[in-house]
Order: sequence, then structure tokens, then C-alpha cells
Amino acid sequence: MSNQFDFGNGTAPAVWRRGADDGMRLGLWMSGIVVCIVYSPNVPLLSLMALLMMAAVPAIVYRWLKRDWQRWPRMRFFSAAWMQGICMFFFGSLIMAAVIVVLLKFIHPDFILESVRGAIEIYRSYGDPQSAEMANTLQQMIDRHILPTPVRFGITMIWTVTFTGSILSMILTGIIKLTTRNK
Repeated sequence: MSNQFDFGNGTAPAVWRRGADDGMRLGLWMSGIVVCIVYSPNVPLLSLMALLMMAAVPAIVYRWLKRDWQRWPRMRFFSAAWMQGICMFFFGSLIMAAVIVVLLKFIHPDFILESVRGAIEIYRSYGDPQSAEMANTLQQMIDRHILPTPVRFGITMIWTVTFTGSILSMILTGIIKLTTRNK
């Protein structure tokens, strides 16, 4: 009986397994983005680093999907490659959400409040009625204590990253399918 996780004999691993393996690395990458964003008010260069890291995500995922597309014939189906990409983003988002919760709950607990206060100042500086209304709405969220908690924010990021990652994976899989010759 062959081992589905044996990479040495040319047998393709399960799609979810490849997605989980690459998702771990993607999760660490996305966690780095989160850390850069949280500390960018203190070190402005980190905001540029976060943008560059975000821009690199499609290239990284493309490279990993294409690698497996070329390496294993079983992965040369649109649905398999797309599912691998979805799994990458899902498993990666779990790691990122854990980092978000730890960072925003224990290390930098005032980040959400500080961010909303900063947004209020920006909206009030615009001087138009729509911006003033937005600033008032954000102030009411603070006053009523209805800002998102770190756990709620982390869960929201799991859903957001998985959804946008599935769309990105679909697009990248289509590009790979159209541009890659099978050996």
C-alpha cells in the first residue's frame, strides 16, 4: 500500500495536505504582515513593508500552485489546484488569526481603540457632512463599547482571507492551466 504523503516516490500527496503544508508557511507570512501593520504607527517603515509583503502574496501562491501542477499529474486538474489554494489560505488564516488574537489581546491591547480614534480624527479633519457623520458613528462605537474584540477580529480575518484567497486561487489556477505545459 502506497503512502499518500511520500514525496520521494512521485506519488502526489492529498490536495488538502499540500494546502496545509504551504498554508503553514503562508500563515507565517501573513502573520508577519499583521505584525508590521500593528507596529507601523511606531515604525512608519513597517507600513511599506506590510504593503510589499501583501503584494507578494499572489506571486508566492502562484509559485507554489505551479510547482505542484508541474510536479504531480494528479494535481493538474483545475479543481485540485483550486482546492489546494483554498486550503492554503484557510490553514494560513488560522495561524494568522491566532497571532492576531495574541497580539491584540495580550501584547498591544489598545490597537483597535487607537486605530478607531485615529480614524475619527482623520474623518473630522475633512470637514464635510459625510465625514463628520462617519466620525460620529465611530465615536458612538467607542462610547457604547461595541468595538470588535481581538477574537472577533481574528475570526473575521479567517473568513476574509479564506474568501479572498479562494478567488485569488481560482484566478491563479486559471492562469497556470492556460500557460503551463504539462511534461
